[in-house]
Amino acid sequence: MKGVYIFCVCLVMVSCTDVENSGSQVPQVFRYGYRPPDVDVGEKMAELDGFRQYLEKKLEMPVELYEILGYAPAIEALRANKIEMTTLGSFAFVIAEEKAGIEPIAYRGHKDTGKGSYFSLFITTRKDLKTIEDVKEKAHTLKLAFGNPASTSGHLIPRKYLKENGINPETDFEEVLYCPDHTASLMATLSGNVDVAAVMNITINKFLQSGKITENDFVTLFQSDPIQTDAYVVRPNLPLELKQKAIKAMVDMCQEAPEIWYGISPVSDRDVILFPARQELWNEIREMALLTKKEMFGK
Repeated sequence: MKGVYIFCVCLVMVSCTDVENSGSQVPQVFRYGYRPPDVDVGEKMAELDGFRQYLEKKLEMPVELYEILGYAPAIEALRANKIEMTTLGSFAFVIAEEKAGIEPIAYRGHKDTGKGSYFSLFITTRKDLKTIEDVKEKAHTLKLAFGNPASTSGHLIPRKYLKENGINPETDFEEVLYCPDHTASLMATLSGNVDVAAVMNITINKFLQSGKITENDFVTLFQSDPIQTDAYVVRPNLPLELKQKAIKAMVDMCQEAPEIWYGISPVSDRDVILFPARQELWNEIREMALLTKKEMFGK
């Protein structure tokens, strides 16, 4: 497939492409970082290539796709001018905003309300765990899996929920693990490698819809309140005219090329479209992130 590259988690991204896009100048190539699909890989990659072609037409310049394995490499790639745009979960965006000045340009929301949300879940396969009180009582014998440390639904929200219920992840569980993504957390639970895991509902829904799992394979111990959806973000020094083109391209896609949007959207609801980002949408996440930082690091 044309224009697909990979960033590895463990590498410092200093020479990720032969084309060097420098700072605030208009780049020769517009590079979009994507997370690898976890189901229907061939079909999803074809849909991503359709998105690449759409962006080329709207931005009037070459577009390349870069596979990025995790939030930390995505943030570093933006900071180091190695990609122009990607998506970040809400917590990861707040971290990127603070550390590197990353800017949001769009988000997913319902076409009628403009509100977008998904949920964090705690799941288990153990028959003796029915409620969070069961988890609290038996925590010293349980292995807990969080998702990526920068994940909203895989770490920030479930950590807050445990603390609110008098459970300290660092001291109360037999072991706490951090998985690279939601798929890994789900698989760790289903395989019995962990007892309880934090997973977002979008990942579970994908696996249910694909037939790879059924609702009888796990028990939901907790579902969060609605969480603000991911942010489509650009590097901070992207030229203003190009940033405005990118915003228009993303928002217009839902009307001008709906099948391309539905192909790359992480949710199957066709009433969910893209809206221009507003900074205040992530204020609640910013507040939670600050409290979590104080709890974990004392500052």
